[in-house]
Amino acid sequence: MTRIVVGIDGSPGARTALHWAADEAARTGLPLVLLAVVPPTMYSVVPELGITPPVAPEIPPAYVADTLTEVAERWPTVDLTTETVVDGASQALVRASEDAALVVVGAHGRSALGRLLLGSVSQHVAAHAHCPAVVVRGTAREGAPVAVGVDGSPASAAALELALTEAERRGVGLVAFHAWDDVQAVVYPTGYGVWTVPSGVDEQLAGEARDLVDRVLAEPVSRHPEVPVAIHVERGHPTTAVIEESRHAQLVVLGVRGHGALHRLTFGSVSAAAIRHADCPVLVAPMPAEQD
Repeated sequence: MTRIVVGIDGSPGARTALHWAADEAARTGLPLVLLAVVPPTMYSVVPELGITPPVAPEIPPAYVADTLTEVAERWPTVDLTTETVVDGASQALVRASEDAALVVVGAHGRSALGRLLLGSVSQHVAAHAHCPAVVVRGTAREGAPVAVGVDGSPASAAALELALTEAERRGVGLVAFHAWDDVQAVVYPTGYGVWTVPSGVDEQLAGEARDLVDRVLAEPVSRHPEVPVAIHVERGHPTTAVIEESRHAQLVVLGVRGHGALHRLTFGSVSAAAIRHADCPVLVAPMPAEQD
């Protein structure tokens, strides 16, 4: 796994992803592969004309040469290659991830149809890639910290290690955040009156959450002593926590699955929301191999 793969299609969103991937390649010294995916054409059936065979797609597409030139000029030290495949975008990117260190996709397609389909492509790639996957959206704020959701699960541990490595490469701090919403409200109406959360329960749960985060961080942080770490523990919905942290980070890192108090901070509703609504790029760490 010695390369970074970025999907390109000539769109502004893909160009943004390309720039992010090129910066990452320059930071890591890994070669960068520009992967152009050309959708296969289909036979069409028209009553007046009969069966019309598909028109061979342009291989490679015209935008590939321009993209290659742009990257070569702006990032002259990056080792560049291009690949063009005729396939569905999701399948091609997941297949390319099998021998990659990182796969990168953008957040906007070439057209209204591209924008409609992009969510399914980016989510499919993030959920099924064999390596870490980045969906580039929002603003990658240079100098801002890297944020990571932690919950004590193996997937969370993988995300934490990736987040520490990315923070160290960038020379920035790490924000480890944990949101819990075991107690949904302070007051619950019932058929017998009103039930109120006993005094001190919120404080106890917050303390337990903080203890969990401290335990989870101890060993990984010791391997990255140069990275300053801040901890955000709050009662609230995990989706809200992810989106809020993304407003102050240059990268948010999530695990593909999790458990416990933050079990929804996994590739599910929360990760899908992050890919759609986060205000910075989102890095999704795959499940460790022994947990697949």
